Amino acid sequence: MSRAFIILLAVLFAASILMTGCTAVRPEAENGKLNVYITTYPLYDFTMKIAGDRINATQIIPTGVDAHEFEPSPKLMADLERSDVFIFNGGGLEAWAERVEDSLNRKGVIVVNTGKGIAKDNDPHIWLSPIRAKQQAERIYDALIKADPGNADYYTKNFKLLEAKFDDLDKKYRDTLSKATSRNIITTHAAFAYLCEDYGLNQVPITGVSPGSEPSPRRMAEIIKFIKENNIKYVFFEPLTSPKLADSIARETGIEKLVLDPVEGLTEEQKARNDDYFSIMERNLMSLKKALVE
Repeated sequence: MSRAFIILLAVLFAASILMTGCTAVRPEAENGKLNVYITTYPLYDFTMKIAGDRINATQIIPTGVDAHEFEPSPKLMADLERSDVFIFNGGGLEAWAERVEDSLNRKGVIVVNTGKGIAKDNDPHIWLSPIRAKQQAERIYDALIKADPGNADYYTKNFKLLEAKFDDLDKKYRDTLSKATSRNIITTHAAFAYLCEDYGLNQVPITGVSPGSEPSPRRMAEIIKFIKENNIKYVFFEPLTSPKLADSIARETGIEKLVLDPVEGLTEEQKARNDDYFSIMERNLMSLKKALVE
């Protein structure tokens, strides 16, 4: 074997090592299924309704953890680099995901920013409008088809069923809220702007987009004044966060409290009832009906 040939083999071997270092090795998924990572509960629910048991799905952000504050571990980043599909909400909810989007794309991961072009004003809560949640689900469906065309018929059948559920939910919201005698809702944080925009309501939040923020005394006084001047009868609170702000407002004004769930995760009680996005949104509508229609 000539020296020149040996040198050529060494160069080719070195080049192959470098190429391997630049591209994450995507392991063979269990049973040949896609490895799909999803940041939040609503997107996980939509994904599972489309893909069912045809994928290995992982919800990244646990229930009870503020998605605004979550940061990925090195292990999670390594897992994402070896995944097939990465789905996130966007709109500023997972800043870390937006930072790594280009890098994951270069490694061959199909990345789905479900809120791109839908979210605005740095408000990520688009899933709380059935109309916009359907758009998010469609982007998930498109990504699954791209990643796994062999199961396209299965995904398409399930997505059509999911589309119909969104359309039915949208109709229920429109029909019910068209009868509202009041349009103002007092919420503990500003999660419901898209829902209010799409169904003609006016959100008056105690705090901002992040549920962890605290209102100033001036803001609390403004809310109390608004309630008294507009004959508001209910303040809405959320099941996964402290009700202390709603409690304070209720004590100061004599109004009652109702749950309006931002569907950021499932409580143990909701898990026991086998709740999902749609059942929670139906109960949200019943709360809105009680506050605004009855």
